[in-house]
Amino acid sequence: MELVTGLTKWREEDVERVREMARNGQGASVLDPSLQLEPGWEKEAVECLRVGYLCTARSLEKRPAMQQVVALLKDIRPDTTSSASFSC
Repeated sequence: MELVTGLTKWREEDVERVREMARNGQGASVLDPSLQLEPGWEKEAVECLRVGYLCTARSLEKRPAMQQVVALLKDIRPDTTSSASFSC
């Protein structure tokens, strides 16, 4: 969540506020505007924020394993450079 919000000093209240915003579809309002590098950045950043939401679940058992986190992040922007994605 730090990467997409730009916030560095988190308190429990901050985590809960951002989690609530992500849960209610308001995640875009907490994004770091310096991420505006290319079209579609906001959608991808909100998806990353949702992954952060999962990783900050109060219950450790509900948090995804790192392998799941990596898969979720890869799904946000699939690798389009692999030879399998090219067509002739």
